[in-house]
Amino acid sequence: MNREEFENSSSQKLQEAVLKAKRIRKLLRHLEKDILNKQDIINNYQHKFAKLQKQMLEMLALIYSKGSQRIETG
Repeated sequence: MNREEFENSSSQKLQEAVLKAKRIRKLLRHLEKDILNKQDIINNYQHKFAKLQKQMLEMLALIYSKGSQRIETG
């Protein structure tokens, strides 16, 4: 292999590596977007769960207080 063939081969390999890096970067951006979307979904469900948990505790407190009143007046 002479110098010109070596340079052409190296240049082609470099171009292929650059294209591969661009594809990988694009895939990583898509993955990042997907992860952020999934995090938003998880955060939304966590918020809903916390709200339901609070409502449940309030209902249990109400039920408990009604039961205590019945025992006291019973």
